[in-house]
Amino acid sequence: MLDLNLDLEADLGIDSIKRVEIFGILTNEYPELTGAQQGTSRQELNSIKTLQGIIDFLTTAASTQSDSLPENSIQSQRNHNLSEQQVTGDKQQTLPRFLIRMIPKERDEDLTLPLPNGSVFLITDDQTGISVALAEELLSFGVKPVIVQSGNELNKISENLFQADFDNPNSLCELISAVRKIGPIAGIIHLLPLKDVPDFTQMQLSDWRAWLNRNVKSLFYLAQVAGEDLKEMAASSGAWITAATSFGGNMAYGGTLKQSCMPGQGGIIGLLNTIATEWPAVHCKVVDCRLKEHASVSASCLIREITAGDRHIQVGYKDNQRYILSVDKDPLIKDSTQNLAIDSNSVLMITGGARGITAEVALELAEKYTPTIILIGRSDPPADNESPHTAGITSPGDLKKALIEQFQASNRKVVLAKVEKTFLKLCREREIRKNITAMQKAGAKVHYVQADASNETSFSTVIETIYADYGRLDGVIHGVGIIEDKLIESKKPDSFSRVFDTKADSAFILSKALHPDSLQFLVFFSSIASFGNQGQCDYAATNEVVNKLAIALDRQWPGRVLSVLWGPWAKTGMVSNEAQRRFTEQNIELIDPAEGRIWLDRELCLGKKGEVTIVAGGGPWEDFGQENIPSSQDTLPLMIDTTIIKADSEEIIVERTLTPAKDLYLNDHILDQKPVLPAVMAMELMAEVVQHNWPSLNVTSVHSLQVLNGIIIDNDTKVIRIHARSKQTGADKIASRKVTVEITGANSKKSRPFYKCDVHLGKNMPISPAFDLAPFSDLQPFSLSVEESYHNMLFHGSCFQGITAVSGISEQAICGTLESILPSVCLSYAPPNSCWLLDPIVMDSSLQLSILWERSQYDMTPLPVRINRFRKFGSLANSSVRCCQLAKTSNKGQNLFVDIYFFDNDNCVLGLLEGVEFICSNALNRLSQTEIHFTKR
Repeated sequence: MLDLNLDLEADLGIDSIKRVEIFGILTNEYPELTGAQQGTSRQELNSIKTLQGIIDFLTTAASTQSDSLPENSIQSQRNHNLSEQQVTGDKQQTLPRFLIRMIPKERDEDLTLPLPNGSVFLITDDQTGISVALAEELLSFGVKPVIVQSGNELNKISENLFQADFDNPNSLCELISAVRKIGPIAGIIHLLPLKDVPDFTQMQLSDWRAWLNRNVKSLFYLAQVAGEDLKEMAASSGAWITAATSFGGNMAYGGTLKQSCMPGQGGIIGLLNTIATEWPAVHCKVVDCRLKEHASVSASCLIREITAGDRHIQVGYKDNQRYILSVDKDPLIKDSTQNLAIDSNSVLMITGGARGITAEVALELAEKYTPTIILIGRSDPPADNESPHTAGITSPGDLKKALIEQFQASNRKVVLAKVEKTFLKLCREREIRKNITAMQKAGAKVHYVQADASNETSFSTVIETIYADYGRLDGVIHGVGIIEDKLIESKKPDSFSRVFDTKADSAFILSKALHPDSLQFLVFFSSIASFGNQGQCDYAATNEVVNKLAIALDRQWPGRVLSVLWGPWAKTGMVSNEAQRRFTEQNIELIDPAEGRIWLDRELCLGKKGEVTIVAGGGPWEDFGQENIPSSQDTLPLMIDTTIIKADSEEIIVERTLTPAKDLYLNDHILDQKPVLPAVMAMELMAEVVQHNWPSLNVTSVHSLQVLNGIIIDNDTKVIRIHARSKQTGADKIASRKVTVEITGANSKKSRPFYKCDVHLGKNMPISPAFDLAPFSDLQPFSLSVEESYHNMLFHGSCFQGITAVSGISEQAICGTLESILPSVCLSYAPPNSCWLLDPIVMDSSLQLSILWERSQYDMTPLPVRINRFRKFGSLANSSVRCCQLAKTSNKGQNLFVDIYFFDNDNCVLGLLEGVEFICSNALNRLSQTEIHFTKR
């Protein structure tokens, strides 16, 4: 019997990666669990530490689920088989190739952010004059600058000048506590890396580590300690993290790179990329300066970027020109001249062990060229033959059973964590043995050497031995790296150092130990995580260090040096099915291993020297350099014409005047000769208010929308008040929030609520489930055309005429095709490029299908009184949205309960309206007698 309070990782050996996979399978089998647990995301499920915690969660979720849908909801009557889509990674594709560049891009002067008056901006001192000049600039904005110099301990010199030990997390924690007493912390400006920019080629490993600790890790410590302050300020008046680098104004891309550059500054870029990903409401910038410029010039550039309203994270200034990052597709030309020759005489060293993607690449080179390959790994070399106790056993369960028997036979205590550790070691040995055998069968001469690549003595000795034995090294592929994914708030300093140091230190050791005069190529395996990836602040930072080191070495060495920013490889390494679904959600393509290994061989043969940082695989980076980031007015159109009465991190109160003169859609929703606010427009308004106040999270669902008292515009105007409150505290509010929202009259104390709901926020949008069309296979043609439906059964004017086709109808279902109508058509004040947050037009059109079904079956008109839940998986603002709904009635058709599914042409679900309740009456048929004008689209 297992102790239910055992720690999953420490006692049972189930690490965070395995937990993600297990819980992913769990929520696939029972998707209602994460939906029912209000405010709980899969990320929070993964944070549970004990078996008892899992049991408690499941018990609560099951209990909540039983109460989450009304008795007559279709979901409570049957299972619609909404299993999540599986991503196999088997799709054949041509793996795209991208080069990273900086391109000219002027700042949009119309997008200027105000700085919060009276707030504090903490500036780490560069001691070149930039921090002083910047502080003077900030004072003119009403901001309190606090300069922090390097010292041995915390020391307050004056009200706006401190000293702190940047190598000590505790000292920086004390610093933040002291600065809070001056005022609310709204910004961190990290100029410390400009203080000391050494020539890395003259550094020893100890110097390299000390510089990275002081200049990169210190920013991580500061951001982590001040994170809550910054996110709370971001929710009200704005927050910033800005850092400066000195690669010459172009982030080291293009042109010449001075000898005395410090590639370690790249760690600051990778770190800020991830902070921007995890805390999207905080404005993050890295500004690359030229140190030869006067301090006031650099300070001016920094102020321009702090107040810039765009979201370009990496910006450079060179010769009065502003540059931004761009990732450009740059395929290799098939008939290019071969720039590099590998053959059977080549001597290659490949680090990262004989497993994962480095093994895939080694196999490709072995099969094509039969060279000498020296594999470097931390694991001990496996024995030639496996122990007879386990040999031939392939089932994980049987294998673990055999290991337990071995433990018992040797009178060792059976500890599950140790059994799991032994099991994983055995799996590694099998993989290494299998891969080495395959390379040898291909004709390559393979040697496996155990060494820790981040240990200077061990790794350097191995490299020198290779030179002594073979006389040269023709090529090196460096694939060393580890991950220990945690959000910034949860990342421990020692964990950050393990991940960061393993890759950064080993790359530096290589740069010192290799003989560049005879080296044809050096390939660093980097990752698209350097662009920023949730939970990987350390991994992003260390990969960006390697990227900058590759650029510096390529410009100094005669051979080619490149850094490949790989996308995730399918079915290889640590990319589980759960991780694959997350990547798909982010539009990141998975790399087929067979394609990836061929891609690298072609890159080595046909790529050109000088093309250093190369992205392999498609993803959202294709849009870098483009102004695709909408303003809040573009995405929250109903917030444009509002008055904010109160707003803080826990509450927002907004007042809005409804008038048909501006809210044009009201003219198209007339009931008994009076404009009435549609329920779904009220839901859109409440969701927009919540999204506005908590911008670092995304609206993922709306629960328990109640129509308590319809909003009728009697005298051309109606003033309403929207009040949203969130009571969550501590870590829960970082990853998710539950916000209670009410719409009342202007005098909220005397007014009965019109609408109430709970809006749920999360870090990521839920993963779209697949859609089962089986329940809709017996549909018959609908008797009326769309135009006839609007004239004979519906009362909706042109702003709400979103039905483009009625596909069919049955006694339990109706399906149709819907289209969105832009906010600029429905609101006189909405910009032309604005878009809805939820899309009330598509949702209202789906309720119109419910009317058509009820009229056809019972000749009654339904009006919605409650929506149990709306779940958002994607945008409904597509050119064409397919809609299917299942209906159930009671009380001879006077009560209607509907579940509505929105999906695209690939049957991918975009949204679910669950448990929609209507009251129905023949008397309401009079509403369709309103004369309307049908607009063909």
